[in-house]
Amino acid sequence: MLGLGKKSPPSLDRFPMDKWTVAQAATDGKPMILRINAGAKKYVGHPELPAFLGITITFRAPNEHGFPSKDETPDLDAIEARLEKDLEATRTGFPALVITTDGKREFVYYVCEREKASAAVDAVRAQSPSHQIIYGFVDDPTWSYYAQFA
Repeated sequence: MLGLGKKSPPSLDRFPMDKWTVAQAATDGKPMILRINAGAKKYVGHPELPAFLGITITFRAPNEHGFPSKDETPDLDAIEARLEKDLEATRTGFPALVITTDGKREFVYYVCEREKASAAVDAVRAQSPSHQIIYGFVDDPTWSYYAQFA
């Protein structure tokens, strides 16, 4: 009776991209806006997504609350669209969180292929000279980072 009682992980082909919630919080006394992919909850601990990719974009001129100016928002939207295109469309990275606070925005994608994800972010960086973009990977097979906010 092999396989009985074991549930297969959900297919990455059906990873939800359209079930986001927005929340407000504070960290170290500074306001924070969170976008949380609520649909990703059923993927927590997915064996093909053992790490997350954190991509941080530093704002050029944040306002007094640490959020981007209206003038900067179109550039940030364009960067986000390129990340979506290069990571999501290729099924390299799967979006979990977007955190905006203290003069920066962090995108959190759970990834299956670090090399392809690095190449995608490097391409976005090359197309986005207006902003400093840094990134790194963190092993997180239980999705503990995501769980802090979801």
